[in-house]
Amino acid sequence: MLTRREWLLSAAAASLQKRPNIVVLLGDQLRAQAVGCLGDEQARTQHIDRLASEGVTLTNTFANTPACCLAVLS
Repeated sequence: MLTRREWLLSAAAASLQKRPNIVVLLGDQLRAQAVGCLGDEQARTQHIDRLASEGVTLTNTFANTPACCLAVLS
């Protein structure tokens, strides 16, 4: 039986050998309903749709404070 430390070291060694490519898309002022992969039949977002079909799409997320809309007051 492996100890916790041995398991963590073996997992770290395995992840160094096979690292996945991770791309996170954060669209500025892009509603989830405005892309084809989430149901808009009129949206022409073929590249986003292809990325969504080949990866993971997180549909239950939200931003409580959009950084792009913050005003800086001095």
